[in-house]
Amino acid sequence: MADTQLVSYNKEAARLQAIADEQARAQKALDDEKAKLLADLKAEQERKDRKLFEAKAKEEARIQAEKDAKEAAERKIREAEEKTKKDAAKKARVEALMPDKEKLIAWADSITTDPGPDVKDPKAQKIVETYVYKLFDLAYCLRLDAEEL
Repeated sequence: MADTQLVSYNKEAARLQAIADEQARAQKALDDEKAKLLADLKAEQERKDRKLFEAKAKEEARIQAEKDAKEAAERKIREAEEKTKKDAAKKARVEALMPDKEKLIAWADSITTDPGPDVKDPKAQKIVETYVYKLFDLAYCLRLDAEEL
């Protein structure tokens, strides 16, 4: 009977061990599935975070580019205004120091360098040519009169 009991205990121990092994496998499968789900969730959150970060960085870059473009445009306007003021002041100084004779000659020269407007219509071209010729003739007379001063 002791042998039978031992065999029965061994069978029971083996059965309990098989149940424990099966529970351990099932627990491991659950733990593995949980770890996989957590890893997937983490990866998905990282993708969302990265996408959000990229969108935010892109928007910030766009805003910075707009700001830089606006500042550049404003700087160009300021520089152009300053240049215009400097040029006007320089011209005023030059004219103030220039005798009248030279002013008139300079004016005549400026008239002769103006080709008139660029027009397409043949009739308009003829008008421009006529008046440019007349202006050149007047400029020539102006220069002659100015040289007599």
